[in-house]
Amino acid sequence: MISAHVSTSAPSPPPILDRPVLDTLVECLDRADLVRLLDQIAIELPALADQVRAASQDRDPTSLMHRAHKLAGLAASFGAAALAATADRIELTARAERREPCADMLANMTGAVGLALRAIAAWPVERAI
Repeated sequence: MISAHVSTSAPSPPPILDRPVLDTLVECLDRADLVRLLDQIAIELPALADQVRAASQDRDPTSLMHRAHKLAGLAASFGAAALAATADRIELTARAERREPCADMLANMTGAVGLALRAIAAWPVERAI
């Protein structure tokens, strides 16, 4: 008889920053374009998070779903894995339950935005770009 070990522990949370995703940008862009792109992401991530919060406050599940989806996609494109996962959960909540996410999800999103922005800002220094 073969026995299988089934883990009952929760899966590991995604990293704040998936550096290989950002490393691919170095291969595709020159330094000036990369710096401009990172500056733009520092503006867009908080703005999208504000839009997610506004859609939640407006109790507009369709807008919430779309805004969270956009935030998740942008975050994933820049390696902000933890933020992307949080935004995905908000999107799925809006899609499945057609209600606003709980305050904990929005607080997690806010924290994840801050962590992602700090990690993205530190990344060029770490890479000596």
